[in-house]
Amino acid sequence: PVQKVRQTLAQSPLFGSGPATFAQDYLRFRSGPILQTPFWNVAFDWGSSAALTFLGTFGWVGGLLMLATVLSVLFFLPWGEGVLTAVGTGEGSLYLALFAAGLALFVGAWLAPMPLALQFFLSTLLGLMLAKNARPIVIAAKKITLFISALLILAVLALFLGLAKRTLAEVKISRALTRSTLAQVEVGLVRALRLEPQNDTYLRLLAEVRKSLLREMLTQPRISDSAALDALRSAVENTLAPARRATQIAPANVASWVTLGNIYL
Repeated sequence: PVQKVRQTLAQSPLFGSGPATFAQDYLRFRSGPILQTPFWNVAFDWGSSAALTFLGTFGWVGGLLMLATVLSVLFFLPWGEGVLTAVGTGEGSLYLALFAAGLALFVGAWLAPMPLALQFFLSTLLGLMLAKNARPIVIAAKKITLFISALLILAVLALFLGLAKRTLAEVKISRALTRSTLAQVEVGLVRALRLEPQNDTYLRLLAEVRKSLLREMLTQPRISDSAALDALRSAVENTLAPARRATQIAPANVASWVTLGNIYL
């Protein structure tokens, strides 16, 4: 998992490969000996560690923001008033319960995978602790310089724009796959690829759709004029182009080569 995360960050260091893309990263960067085992075509949804999975899919920006969130909880937690001197009171017990549960999940994230339910639980606990300590956080935030504040705002905006772009592409893909005709599906996939041109999954889908369109063209009555032959050659090249691009982007992903091979066949 460590080697896979390094390879993913080398390709997309700032924002990672995107949410829920661990399976694609695994197929792209898996080690060679795995291809000789029965697990050659298995796609894993997460790694042996939730922290490594998060770092690979959200990049250094997402990882640092998550670390900043956790550290803000630790630094602004009212130890003197909340936990150490008031464990027996309601406020102290509340702080202690939230902190103990959050700490257990945070440590566990480095040791084992964390499904979506536990990720939501950890985020909820962090949110409750931050809300409980909203006043000291606001006071401390006023002391941060304007330069650091501007950097944080730009980092959050960049992360938001990157995720919004990827989400919009997923929406276009979902809408495209519900269209009634293959031509409409092709148009939707092309629009999604304008937003995510490096997504090999989108490229394979586009190649499969164009292969089906090519098959329909080949079933039509044969016309021997040069215009029809030129149209056929153009359709073949348009079908091969996204499949070839997918093998270039993800050469270690067997699905890309299977798609390209089927088109040649």
